[in-house]
Amino acid sequence: RVASRALAVQGLAPAQLLGHLNALTRHASQGGYATVTVAVFDSATASMHYASAGHPPPLLRQRHNDNIIRLEGGRGFVLGPVRGAAYTQNEVVIGSGDILVMYTDGLVERRGQDIEAGIDQVERQLAEWQTHTSLLEACERVIAALAPPPRDDDVCMLAVRFR
Repeated sequence: RVASRALAVQGLAPAQLLGHLNALTRHASQGGYATVTVAVFDSATASMHYASAGHPPPLLRQRHNDNIIRLEGGRGFVLGPVRGAAYTQNEVVIGSGDILVMYTDGLVERRGQDIEAGIDQVERQLAEWQTHTSLLEACERVIAALAPPPRDDDVCMLAVRFR
């Protein structure tokens, strides 16, 4: 996490940042791995560049039509096990009022259940959010519904409404 923050302030593009994090994780983790998604919003162009290293896809709810888009571009290997892994990034245009949702696999992954079913559940919950919905309360409801305690994995969810 510290390395992620240090690299983020350098202004690297998401794919470059993941490349550097992969090298560091490979060196420092003694065979372990990590997953992460990096997103950088440019308010001047209303666009967001993003890349993922093994993380589930972020979801974007578009305010103008209430569509929910899985941001599946820019996906790459988990950090650590693959020497010299190359990462790509993708770009999406963000509208005022759009909501970005990022989450860990602990929210959507269960033994005996396809991870896609878990992501579908998050999408259904996100589709019910209203314009005035408190994102904190909405995230708490999603977590309570999809990953109630006790849990086998960590659960984290981030929702951002763009203005």
